[in-house]
Amino acid sequence: MELGLGGWVRNLPDGRVEVVAGGEAGALAVLEDGLQHGPRFARVEKVDNVEIQDEVIPHITFDVR
Repeated sequence: MELGLGGWVRNLPDGRVEVVAGGEAGALAVLEDGLQHGPRFARVEKVDNVEIQDEVIPHITFDVR
């Protein structure tokens, strides 16, 4: 939300984390950089960046699912 992005994040059963976000390109780049490092004590092996054309992303809120 600090970046002015909208979207959602959720933990998947296999231990991965899925993030869907929309907003300005610069803010999305900052988010992706943060995801590369993860929070303290997290182990980030890989971040895949996939552009989703048909997903409707609310630009007002960011939810945890």
